[in-house]
Amino acid sequence: MNVLHVSTWKRRCGIAGFTESVVDHLARAGVENDVCPLDLPALRTLTSAEFLDDMDRMAGMARGYDLIHVQHEFSFFTGSGQGFETIGHFARLLDSLRAAGRPVVVTFHSGAALSTILPPADAGGPGGGFAAFLKWGLRKARVRQAAARLLRMWRRRVVKHFDGRPGSFRAVVHTPRTRIEMLNSGMAPGCVSVVPLGCDLRDPSYFQIDRAAARRSLRLSPDATLLTMFGFVTAYKGHLPAVQALRKLPPQYHLAIVGGPHPENRFDRTLDDVLAAWEGEDPQRLRVTGFVPRPVVDEYYAATDICLAPFLPSNTAGSASLSWGLSSGKPTIASNIPAFAEIEEAGRCLQLCTPNAVHELAWQIQRLAGDDGLREQLAQNALQYATEQSWPRVIEKLLAVYFEMLGDSEPSRAGAGRCTSIGQRPVSIPVSARQPELAPASAVTL
Repeated sequence: MNVLHVSTWKRRCGIAGFTESVVDHLARAGVENDVCPLDLPALRTLTSAEFLDDMDRMAGMARGYDLIHVQHEFSFFTGSGQGFETIGHFARLLDSLRAAGRPVVVTFHSGAALSTILPPADAGGPGGGFAAFLKWGLRKARVRQAAARLLRMWRRRVVKHFDGRPGSFRAVVHTPRTRIEMLNSGMAPGCVSVVPLGCDLRDPSYFQIDRAAARRSLRLSPDATLLTMFGFVTAYKGHLPAVQALRKLPPQYHLAIVGGPHPENRFDRTLDDVLAAWEGEDPQRLRVTGFVPRPVVDEYYAATDICLAPFLPSNTAGSASLSWGLSSGKPTIASNIPAFAEIEEAGRCLQLCTPNAVHELAWQIQRLAGDDGLREQLAQNALQYATEQSWPRVIEKLLAVYFEMLGDSEPSRAGAGRCTSIGQRPVSIPVSARQPELAPASAVTL
């Protein structure tokens, strides 16, 4: 079997890291893989017509492969346009792939959460007098109208490819909750499969890292309780509530934010909000590392007492950084959002907290820090869950989807060894039958 993957690739991007892990483990299972990288900076310089032409050219190349696997996130297909264009551009890719006559699998990392394309309906609130109230009400009405228009476009242009009729494509999502979201958007039940996020298991050498030495290297005092958040600094991951909770904790509690802002999310003010919230407090208790090498990430994991994932409810599809943390041997406090509640129900491996509840988060942190038995139980359960959801096992589920899509057709070998970059000149990157040059997705880039 040879598969063409359409995704961001070898970038500081969680989905790029996810795709590298998929390609790596598929190759170990004997699948030949080529990657058609989505070069987002180049794509953002294209007009809508140029973007559509690139979708057509990529689909023409797809004829040489047994199956096409597309990674979808709304921002990937926006180009130089605005929110509405992303559906039209993505739909053109699906239309062209249907015309090419190849089986297609699409992993929807954002589900059908069309609200992510629009500004919040209640942005700014209704305060400021009657005139401001009217303006706020009109804005909410416009957002609702835009959301309804987006949904109609989604159903007319995208859902038709997942309606269960002959030649339908297959949608892959990470959680049962996201599957329901896709079905509610109009997709046929037989066209949506749940394939969970894979967990990277740690090399045995990781568990040999000396905790005391790691803490000395990071200049932590012996009595410090280190709380750590790994991955991109962005609003929905709850960095601001974490810092607000830290203000309510005793001085021995420290927070390390290991990561930095997403390079493609240029207008996210989360890091600035975090620094402003901590202004005037002890600078030794809060550290933001930016992006650091893998050995430093492992050092922080070894030194950590409790991992935090206080995500806001806007995240629906799960978190690769949380999955990576589950194999770290450290307990995790996570928000009680559906994606994490499903993990907790399956593995009893998370301490759940109400999203955006700062006082409760601080209380949960102190409660867990004072209970050695509970910390050990959560850590061991997390390791067991990570083993059960390890990449080799997840890839078996993905391969089952592939073979179901292929049916009785005989996989060919044509087309292997080429990789075309959308939005720039073609390049040759042989990916099949070898491990990617970069390490498997790590929490610091997710």
